[in-house]
Amino acid sequence: MLTATDPDVLCVQECGQALYNFTPTGVAGVQQALVNFGTADSPLVYEIYHWANPSTQYSLAILTRITPTNLFLNAAPAIAGVGAGALRPILGIGVNLAGANWTIGNLHAPSVFSATGPQIVAYGQAAYAGVAAAAPMGAPWACLGDWNTSSAALLAGIAGNAAVNAPYATHQGGYAIDYLVTTNPMPAAINPVGYSNLPFAADHVPVAFQW
Repeated sequence: MLTATDPDVLCVQECGQALYNFTPTGVAGVQQALVNFGTADSPLVYEIYHWANPSTQYSLAILTRITPTNLFLNAAPAIAGVGAGALRPILGIGVNLAGANWTIGNLHAPSVFSATGPQIVAYGQAAYAGVAAAAPMGAPWACLGDWNTSSAALLAGIAGNAAVNAPYATHQGGYAIDYLVTTNPMPAAINPVGYSNLPFAADHVPVAFQW
């Protein structure tokens, strides 16, 4: 169920397999559905784009109230020493936010149980570079999700990118590993919106960003 503060775009990791009547898209591996989370009198309609991990629950989805201008699925970056099953692709859309056509990527990095810290950083850097490359020339982009590493580690020594973090730990272990990466300087003001009062429904809490 979505709340009264329903976001325009919602990126979900570990969303499991398909629960709705999905149909194929023009992008291999991505399916879509149109779902009303409201009522007939008060509709709350989202377009859902879903990549189903073929072997586990670690699937990805993007829900949007704004019809995307494009849809893409970037192949998972190949990281030496990390098994292919731990490396997930990056699901993305182009969408108009605050008057600009943003390219938004949704990722779930390999966990500390399947990769080392440097391997996770290498995956994250390759992933957001792929989202940046998917954006039209000069257009803004953002990559967000579960990075499984801190933004300080991910962006160490990289001046051309910046992170927007929630003002609280996003993982029940006390880690801040769910955030947004974009260019530096940022192409627009992006502010985190606190959800820290929500209980841990899983091992993470939601993070919201306002353009």
